[in-house]
Amino acid sequence: MTQRAWIAKAVVDVAESVKMATDLNYFKDKLTALKKDVQKNIEILKEKSKPVSPDCSLGRLTRQEAMQEQNVALSNLRDYELKLKRIESALLRIENGSFGEKMPRLWRGNSSR
Repeated sequence: MTQRAWIAKAVVDVAESVKMATDLNYFKDKLTALKKDVQKNIEILKEKSKPVSPDCSLGRLTRQEAMQEQNVALSNLRDYELKLKRIESALLRIENGSFGEKMPRLWRGNSSR
């Protein structure tokens, strides 16, 4: 390889490294913003998923509706907590330089569904 070809290759490698670093910063910014949003939703859902008190002066149907809303909030809370774990994992992979590599099986979910 000639010196000129080697320099050209080095320039391309540096340009790709800069582009990759810029892309990672983009993803890091997006994931950080998404993490804040998910954390805010988790706090809201924690409030909504508190038990419905039996001494509440609600009618029977209204109490059942409140309990149903509580169950929906609990389900959504579990989904958001899983999403938060995945976001934190992605941010950790960005920090340690393994972002974009093949993900472990447990994070990809069940492919048989």
